[in-house]
Amino acid sequence: MSLPSPPCSVSAPKLPSRVSLPEPPMIRFAIALPVRLASPVPVKTIFSTEPAIRLALSLY
Repeated sequence: MSLPSPPCSVSAPKLPSRVSLPEPPMIRFAIALPVRLASPVPVKTIFSTEPAIRLALSLY
């Protein structure tokens, strides 16, 4: 149950699209949300913190 197959299949084509499209960080982060939700709880918890979100936005 920790590794759902459908989300992985859906996130696969979205990864190249997110990287190729120079859209604002907010849109990229919004697309990454379902990927983070599909990831284990620790990853989602880390990205739930404001400092982590600011760091992620700065990385983009």
